[in-house]
Amino acid sequence: MRARVLARPAVLMLIVLVLVVLGTVRRYGVTWDEESGKSYSMELKDFYLSGGQVQLALTDEYMRFYGGFYEICAAIGEAVFPLGMYESRHLVIALFGLVGIVFAYRLGALLGGQTAGLAAATFLTLTPLYYGHMFNNPKDIPFAATYLAAVYYIVAVRRHFWDLPRSLTVKASVAIGLTLAIRIGGVILFGLLAGAVALAYGARLWERHGSKQPVGWAGGLRPLLKVAPIPVLAWAVMCLFWPYALVSPFRHPLEAWHTFSKYSWSGTVLFAGRLINSHDLPRSYVPTWLALTLPDFLLFALIIAFVGAVLGRPRCLWRLKDPDWLILVAASVGPVALVVVQRTVIYDGIRHLLFAIVPFVVLVGVSVSALREEASRVWLRWAIALPVGWGMVLGLADMVSLHPYQSVYFNRLVAGGLPGAAGRFETDYWGSSLKEAVEWVMRNVKPPAGSRLRVGNPSASFLTGYYVEHSTRAPGRFVNVETADARRGDVDFFITTTRDGNDKRFPDKPVFHRVERQGVPLAVVIGVMGRSEPAEGTAPASASQLPPLELLPPTALGPSAGHAPWYMVPQAAHVVGYRGAVWRTDLVIINRQKHPLGVAAQFLPTGKDNSSGPVVITNLAAGQVLSVPDILALPRFRAAGNFGALLLYATGNAGECEAGACDFFVLARTFNAVTRSDRLRVEEWMGGVGPSAALRPGDKAVFSHVTRSSVSKASVGVASWSKLPVRVRYEVFEAGGREIEKRELELPRFGHVHVLLEAEVNDGRVEVEVVGHDGGAMVIPYVSMVDGRTGLSSHVLPDAMPSRAVPKGWRPPMPEPR
Repeated sequence: MRARVLARPAVLMLIVLVLVVLGTVRRYGVTWDEESGKSYSMELKDFYLSGGQVQLALTDEYMRFYGGFYEICAAIGEAVFPLGMYESRHLVIALFGLVGIVFAYRLGALLGGQTAGLAAATFLTLTPLYYGHMFNNPKDIPFAATYLAAVYYIVAVRRHFWDLPRSLTVKASVAIGLTLAIRIGGVILFGLLAGAVALAYGARLWERHGSKQPVGWAGGLRPLLKVAPIPVLAWAVMCLFWPYALVSPFRHPLEAWHTFSKYSWSGTVLFAGRLINSHDLPRSYVPTWLALTLPDFLLFALIIAFVGAVLGRPRCLWRLKDPDWLILVAASVGPVALVVVQRTVIYDGIRHLLFAIVPFVVLVGVSVSALREEASRVWLRWAIALPVGWGMVLGLADMVSLHPYQSVYFNRLVAGGLPGAAGRFETDYWGSSLKEAVEWVMRNVKPPAGSRLRVGNPSASFLTGYYVEHSTRAPGRFVNVETADARRGDVDFFITTTRDGNDKRFPDKPVFHRVERQGVPLAVVIGVMGRSEPAEGTAPASASQLPPLELLPPTALGPSAGHAPWYMVPQAAHVVGYRGAVWRTDLVIINRQKHPLGVAAQFLPTGKDNSSGPVVITNLAAGQVLSVPDILALPRFRAAGNFGALLLYATGNAGECEAGACDFFVLARTFNAVTRSDRLRVEEWMGGVGPSAALRPGDKAVFSHVTRSSVSKASVGVASWSKLPVRVRYEVFEAGGREIEKRELELPRFGHVHVLLEAEVNDGRVEVEVVGHDGGAMVIPYVSMVDGRTGLSSHVLPDAMPSRAVPKGWRPPMPEPR
């Protein structure tokens, strides 16, 4: 009869946990790792839905080195769960966390019975470092959960090694493969599997040593052949959920391993009251954080286990007849020891080592459970249970008082609690508390009539921007600004955590509010009271009432800007890209008519059939210059994607638009917000492209002075203005004229593609043309180049664009609004 996965008390505990998770998941704020993950999710979705044709997931400078399993689950969660975008992703992370707790129970029960399993699951649930990260840590919690599942199946393989069922081979392969499909660091599981096999052989040899019996064929090579498929199947599972590994199953995972093993983050870390560069942290960094943040009950349990070993109960900690304990020791202590010995660059406490802490918690839970069962007297059992139980009560009280910031927990026994560690060690190191701070502002501050108050933070714009954009209590009353604006004080309310001393950035300005837990400030709201903005819908009577030099470069309003009732902006972005660049697109619409004009903007997300698409419509007063910063941050567009093209068109009918009565100007710039300076650069702006200048079959677009090198990334993009799929070809030529790269791209209806050039070229040439279609095809090509040293970008249209007369009454094809 097969053993049940969970005993009844464990099922009851899991039900309670699910209810708590569902009731509290909305309270946890976004963290600064999540925007890049969200962008990667969309790139993965585009890759798989396009059959591998849209390859942004392969060119993402940073995220491509991560497997896509969690991000795929998160994308599904966004579509299924009736929550906000990030709240749905938080629920997916929490579900991974619950899976980890389930496998803590299963592993504990496998090693010491149901009581040990319940102890292991309870210990893990009450570990604030794990529980606090369980809601908004998109990398470490999913990896820790699948890692523990893989350890469980490796232990099971060791136990059933001599008669290994096929189902266990498959389960172990899937668990290891999914761990690798989150982070390549999961390769250490292959070492644990090899160790488990060695333990199985060692135990069999030891058993037969006294009897002089040979191991034989049945007890020798045959079981090994059953285990051998596990690494192969696991690698295949990894590739299935990781596009970068799928296109090169060995070279790209090795590249990812090398990249992460040499990862160099050169920020400063608060450690023991001093700001220290991450490369100069002492070897005591990880042991110190473990001593400070492991919960009190776990420290009590360790002390009791040690005393029990000294007093003659060592087999509770080390059962010579049960070598599976060695696997847990290797799975938990091994990675920590490796980080300490190699002085691996680490920061943000020890969240990167959560995967190793989880089996350690299971190990301690099973040890204490075994020690209590071994105790022959009642008073000994109480002597074990009382301090551990009291520590669990204290830990639960701390978790409740810190909610929803359990991740900033410090124990009482060593650290003196959060108040004892504040100012000496990092608390909220990644911005989770900014949600509570910005919501306080929107709930308690009323902007002056006719204006919007500017709020911002110095870490990552979306940490506050997400809540400003999705506010139901204060729609249109606040605007979120970029981090560069916030840092220099061009903001009404500066919202920040205490990290890096940002709460001291404006010492002469008043603090309006503090987000505190246990008397320790985690985030502050500082009233800088800088430049506010006109409220939405309050348009000036003419362009002269706006400060045009702040809005546009002086040459932008010249004749070269063109005029038409329809435009394509071939690139728009709201995404994290190359080397941490934060790509945003600002849009400017200029109505030079002497009458009001309705203008619609329609988003064409990359890699999709955009026969219908989201539309935002605005009405411009006579002579109005409308600036729309970060246009893809508009909620309707954000829900559709984060990269693509834009179609803009006047909403009047044909009769109203005769004789140029609906003509207007469009300018756009896609720029790296991280390097945004006080004065905007002229070369950032690109005019919208009308249908008269679109590329048709027989036309060839030429881009000169293109450079793609180790420090300059060049890409080719194409936006389709056609009702039918279009195929285009681009060719790259060296300065001397030799062709070095050639590729054809398929664009769906009203589609968009953007690909990184593969060949290195210096001052070369790119040519783009439509191939294999009739005369109805229209496309807008462009080239973008990014300087990796400065983060500065340039986006250019062809050297010369076609110019065709538009017949009277003709209208270009348009996708249906949605």
